[in-house]
Parts: sequence; C-alpha cells; structure tokens
Amino acid sequence: MSKKLIIILVITVIGGLLPTFISSFILSLDRMTKLMFDLFFSLLIIGPIILYLFFTLQKREEESVNLINYIPDGVVIQKDQKIVGANERSIKMLGGKNENDIIGKSVYEFINQGDEKSLATHNKLVSNNNEPPKFFEQTLVNLQGEEIEVEVTGVPIVYKGEKCILTIDRDVTEKKIYERELQEVQAKYELITDNMHDFIAVISSKGVIEYASPSHERLLGYQIDESQNNFILDSIHPNDQADFKKVLEEVLLTSDLNSGKRIDCRLNDHENETWLEVEMIKVFNENQDDQVLIISREISERKALEDKLKLMAYYDDLTNLPNRKMLETSLKSSLSRARRFEHNIIVMFIDLNGFKEINDQHGHDAGDRILEIVAERFLNCVREEDVVARLGGDEFVIFLEETGDMEIESVVQRLHNHISKPITIGQEEVQVSPSIGVSTYPDHGDHVEDLLNKADHAMYYAKHDKKELYQVYHEELPEIQDIGKNPISKLFNQLMK
Repeated sequence: MSKKLIIILVITVIGGLLPTFISSFILSLDRMTKLMFDLFFSLLIIGPIILYLFFTLQKREEESVNLINYIPDGVVIQKDQKIVGANERSIKMLGGKNENDIIGKSVYEFINQGDEKSLATHNKLVSNNNEPPKFFEQTLVNLQGEEIEVEVTGVPIVYKGEKCILTIDRDVTEKKIYERELQEVQAKYELITDNMHDFIAVISSKGVIEYASPSHERLLGYQIDESQNNFILDSIHPNDQADFKKVLEEVLLTSDLNSGKRIDCRLNDHENETWLEVEMIKVFNENQDDQVLIISREISERKALEDKLKLMAYYDDLTNLPNRKMLETSLKSSLSRARRFEHNIIVMFIDLNGFKEINDQHGHDAGDRILEIVAERFLNCVREEDVVARLGGDEFVIFLEETGDMEIESVVQRLHNHISKPITIGQEEVQVSPSIGVSTYPDHGDHVEDLLNKADHAMYYAKHDKKELYQVYHEELPEIQDIGKNPISKLFNQLMK
C-alpha cells in the first residue's frame, strides 16, 4: 500500500470521527456557524477521495505517455491540428532531434500537399466517434524534406484533461517501394507474355491449369479461365494424350531442378491439325504441391515441311509411290516378318514396253502422265498391304507378302490386263505393256539385293523373249551378256551410296 493512500485513509478517518467529538462541545453554536462547521468537515471527508483520484489519474496518464514510447510506430497526439505530444519514433520519423522540434507545430506542416483533405476527413470521423478506427494511406514530409509513406489511424483520447486525437503512423515506405518494383516487374512480365509467340502455362501435379498466358487466346480462339479447373489433357489431341501424360508423369517424378522434357503433340482442334513443341519443367514448392511449367510453341509449318521432306526422301515426287529408299526399308521389314512367321514373299520387277517411244514422240509431259496413270493402275491391281514402288524411269517393283506360287499367274494376268489398256494423250490413244520378272522368298534368296537382282534378271529375259507375260527366276536362265547395261546394277549402286 502506497504512502499517499495511507495518509488519505488516516485523514478520512479523522475527518469522519472529529465532527462527532467536537459537536458535543459546541452545542451552543448558532445555526449558521453549525452549517459552516458541517460543510468544513464534509470537505475534509470528500477531499482525500478527490486527491486520490487525481493522483491515480495523473499516474496513469504518465504511464500511458511512457507506454507509447515503446510502440514501434509513430504516435502523435494532436489537439485542434496542433501536435501536443509525440513518442520517440514519431519525433525521429518527422525529422526532429527532440520533442521541442515537433510540439506546437501544425500537423499539416508534415502532410504532403494533396493529402490534407483525407486527414481532415479522418480526424472529423474520429472526433465524432462515428465509426471504428481504420487505416488510410498518406505521405508525410519531415523537417528535412524527405517523403515518408505511412498508414494512419486514429482514436479519440483525453490528454492532460483535454479531448485530443491520438494518431498512429506506420512507416510503409519500404513496403511501397517493393510493391512498386513488383508492379514494374509484373508489368514487364505481362508485356512479354502478352506479346510473345510462345504459350506459357503452369499446371498442378494433377494436370489442372493454374495459369495460362494471354497468348493462348491467339492459339485457341478464347482465353483459358484458370478458375474453371481446366485440365491440360483436354487441350491435347486424343491420339497424343497417352504420350503427353507419360512425359508429364516423368517430369513430376524427377528431382533435378535443371531437367526438362520435350514432346511434339497435336492440339485438340477438330478444324485444323495444329502441332505444338512442348517443354515441361518441374517447379518445386516447399509448402504446396509441385507444379509444372509448360512452354509451348506452334510448329505446324515445321511439321508440314518435315512431312514434305520425308515424302521427298522416301516417295517419288511424280507418282507418290515409295522410292528406292522406301522400297529397301519396306522389303527388309517384310523379310523379317516372313522369317518369323514362315511365309513367303513374291517380288516382281516390272519394265514398261513402248514407254520410250511414247516419251520421245509426245514429249516428257506425256511421259509423266503415262507414269502417273500406270502407277494408279498398279495400286488398283494389288491389295492394300502390298507395296508398289517406282525405281526411276519406267521401272517399278511390286512385292506381295503371304502370296503363294500358284497365285503368281493370276496377279500377273491382272496387272497385264490393266496396264495394257489404252491411254488417251491429247487426241491420240497410246498403249504400254508390262514385262515382269519374278523372284520369291525363300526360294531365290533371303536378302533384298538377291531378290531384286534375280527378279530383274528374269524381267530382262521376259522383255526380250516377248512370248510370255512374265518370267520366274530359275538357275537355268542364261547369264546376261552385257552386264554393264543391266538396270539392276545401276539400282544397287545407288542404294549402296
């Protein structure tokens, strides 16, 4: 118990007992004197209570003033727009060395031009106590002319017996700098993503699109709504979804930050065949599921060019039939299957009779037209799984899998009937016919070169014999005298290059 409180209690007790003792000795006093006497002793009783309350309030006010010095934000007490109190943080913030540099000045001396109205409106609301305190932003200017961005709130208080406003100023200058830098970075990022040709997306580990760059609108015709739980696989062509999903799973399982995987796939576009080159990179997150960054670019033109180059490399550009390289590759594959499943292969080497004369007489355009028509007729004579190839000039090769020796004659007859039909060139009808040499697997060899060489050997004699529609190779066939003129030697010289 404090000494002040003990003294006040003693005075109060004495003040309460003293009138009782004194009144017995001064009964003869007149009424006015007695009234004054009672008033005196009433004050003697109430006075100590008033003093106690005064000392207590004074102490609490001093404690409150000391307490605000521990607040990390700036605290200013103002009355009628004048600063009447400030904590150490506020003094430093406003550029003062001590409170004498701040006390007595108008708060508007420290407000950036243009923010006065918002402060006046806030103070009015606080004074009227119309709504709970809330933060608003303003810019302070300290005594050195430096600008400080702050968040401000205020509450009404009684300070030194007078109604005042206590404002709390939270320095957010660094925060605002970071926000502006972030906005600048974001603006640059949006400028890049809005104008880039690549398509950037971020997906969750479950394949849900969480971000899609605006460039997707150019590709898809609409902007992806990240809030609608769109799955990335829905954008991929059904025939490519399995491969895409496999690569995505491999990326999610990796622990290498620098590794990424690529895949070419088609967009799920019913109207066009749009090809994309897609790179997937894992994004590691400590506190949430991992994500995958997807960078895509359209490669439809490149794919079309690749297909064209592939067609040029493996197909004859006049007839669109497989060329020498494609013939060799296809026949090797067929031989592998034939060995495994023990079935035979028929190889037919074909040369057109009468083609050279037509070409010389009617020109190369007419010759090309003859070759196109003959190629189409060949295709109409065989099964879909059979292969028809053009070696060059008027030389063709047909090979048929799982076709027996007994079927050779019927196939040859069908070819001869179709190829020998007249062809109209301009106003004139012309005609070519096939000379056909035949070799079979496994009877005449088990390598591409053996089968083609022997089929060509047989065709050579069928062409010169002119009595038979075709010739099947056999060992008794005479040797070709002029080997340098043998077309097969030219063929395999080219194949072996």
